[in-house]
Amino acid sequence: EDIDGLNVRTSTVEQTADGLTVQLVNVQADLDDLEIGGRNLYRGTADFSGTWVNSDGWFADGTDSNGNIVVKRVNTWSGISQYVKAKAGEKYILSANVRGDGTSTVGFYVTERDDSYADIVGSRISDDDIAPTAETRMHSAVYVVKNDCNLHFRIENSIMGATLWVSSLKLEKGDRATDYTPAPEDVQNGIDDAAKTATNYLSYDSTDGLQVGNKTSGSWSGFRTQITATAFNILDAAGSVLASYGANLIELGKNATDAIISLCGGKGQIEYDSDEEYLQFTGDKLRLKADGMASLYSTYSDGANTARKSAVNSSSNRVTIYSQESTDMDPDTQTGTWTTSELTVDPSGITEIADSISEVSRYGSSYQSVTGDIDIIPGDNARIQGNTLIGGSSKTTYNDGEAGWYLGTDGTAHATHASKGATIAFHYAGSEDLTSRIDESESGVISINGMDFGTNKVLWSGAYYMQASHTISLSEAVSEQANGIVLVFSAYTSSTVRNYHWSTHFIPKAMISNYSGGGQTFFMGGDGSFATYAAKYLYIYDTSIKGNDINIASGTGACGITYTNNNYVLRYVIGV
Repeated sequence: EDIDGLNVRTSTVEQTADGLTVQLVNVQADLDDLEIGGRNLYRGTADFSGTWVNSDGWFADGTDSNGNIVVKRVNTWSGISQYVKAKAGEKYILSANVRGDGTSTVGFYVTERDDSYADIVGSRISDDDIAPTAETRMHSAVYVVKNDCNLHFRIENSIMGATLWVSSLKLEKGDRATDYTPAPEDVQNGIDDAAKTATNYLSYDSTDGLQVGNKTSGSWSGFRTQITATAFNILDAAGSVLASYGANLIELGKNATDAIISLCGGKGQIEYDSDEEYLQFTGDKLRLKADGMASLYSTYSDGANTARKSAVNSSSNRVTIYSQESTDMDPDTQTGTWTTSELTVDPSGITEIADSISEVSRYGSSYQSVTGDIDIIPGDNARIQGNTLIGGSSKTTYNDGEAGWYLGTDGTAHATHASKGATIAFHYAGSEDLTSRIDESESGVISINGMDFGTNKVLWSGAYYMQASHTISLSEAVSEQANGIVLVFSAYTSSTVRNYHWSTHFIPKAMISNYSGGGQTFFMGGDGSFATYAAKYLYIYDTSIKGNDINIASGTGACGITYTNNNYVLRYVIGV
């Protein structure tokens, strides 16, 4: 029994071995039929440049899940514009990542065309329609060529106008799809493009560093950038540095004094004013802002013994203006005695401090050094007080909000000016309303409220009888004169104006303002012997004077006085 059972088991093993041999033969046959290509036959599939055509055009739609394949959107039908020369019996496999919009199915199609690109045969090569899913999936289909031909593949939607996304497109020889790779030509093109870019737009050497710009003509043209071991520079066509950015130094407009640096869309700019020789910041509005303190600071040194520095410092609670000078500065140790003037403005008021000021007064025979201050204290009536050196002696200045003056040691008030042309204005307390104004002209004439004192103005000159047909216009109104006007008459005989028998008459301006145009009589009597006697009757207005025909009459009056009015003429009207 044991031997019989062993025979049965041995027979089973032999049958199994025979079956395994048959399976191995079949596997080998399958391997012999397997064709794996690997080389992508379609160029430009990385970005679909010049590869695909369709009726509605291509639209970029981002990248695939790997982040390195450009995805294109296809509307309606699409096809591959490149053709592959194929022979009958060859196998080709088309594979791609495909995603639909959920409204249509998708199929893979192929067409064989002759050398004139006329259709020979066409068919759908995908086994089943790709479901209308919104997920991206890899699909592939194998095609066996029937004729020697030009192969043309396409991917179609079942609904015109439906949307389809395609990436990782690969056409390879064989019947097994491999992972996506671009065509070798695309790789070589990228290498060639990189080399061309390096030649036409880049250069590097140890002296000039890395430069980037336009060198397509063989030499640099236009602007370029330069990166050296110490700085990043912007160069012009000639190679001059326009701007430089280093670790410790930034330079803008480096080699051009007429350079303009524009800021914030043209709202501000920095430039050098060559006429005035200073750096100028301009803008609609300018402000320096700092969490701590903002400062405008200026220094000067002659390299020997004189040094100066001035600053305006602004913080959140005070503004300080100061200026210092040293005339015994040691150029080596930068030490010396500084004289200082300082003005401080804060919520408590304004304070001016002058410490160790030498040569304050040049009027005396000796120089002085003093320490003084001026305080401006806010309140209901702002007060200014302090000690001021005037003419070599100390004066007290005071302002109680309504009046201000220099108070001399003798107890009298003085107003002084450094030059002619000064103005003293009096205001209502706490307001800008002027009550009175005293002006001094360059010629030394004093005016009070626009009226001159210490000088006379000729408002009119001539030689008129001043009969009814005569009206003269004054160059200034009577009301604009300090006091009024003076009429000046002289003798007129034998049809000749005489410069004798002068007769002057004063008219106060209050008379004209109260009785404008009222008739006024002016008497004149020759040399005092009453050899002749005359009178004039005039109508005086603020800006003009009108005559009367009686001013040319002669005869004997009812009182028995003989008069000859045409023996006199009006010569001048003078403002006083």
